[in-house]
Amino acid sequence: GLRQASGVGVRFAVYGRVKALLSSDPPQMWQSALAGGITGCVSTALNHPIDVVKTRIEAQDGKQKEYNNTMQAFRSIVREEGVRTLYRGIAPRMVKISLGQAITFTAYERYSDALAGVAGALGIFGGSSTSALASAA
Repeated sequence: GLRQASGVGVRFAVYGRVKALLSSDPPQMWQSALAGGITGCVSTALNHPIDVVKTRIEAQDGKQKEYNNTMQAFRSIVREEGVRTLYRGIAPRMVKISLGQAITFTAYERYSDALAGVAGALGIFGGSSTSALASAA
């Protein structure tokens, strides 16, 4: 739901900025992959603490609840176990997500370019289909 949507929003925002720092327009495949990998690392670092809190809340048994809500759980974890606890287990998750985002954003750039070419040839989203088809020939 909302957490997933905000995570995707963060990834696209971070990717746009990282891509602008690393690449030309359009980016080469390795630039898209590198920007996607960096995006995965940054988004994991931002999202991991809330995932730790969410997991702790979900893991409670029905009878005895240590955490009543997200903010109380966050404060309790930091106070009793330290900030580092919020980042426990981040390394394997960061590797997994950064590799996935490298692939995702590389594919995104390639499909986006391909769809833009087709849309241009069909005269969709501006441009004339006859001039686009003539220039493609």
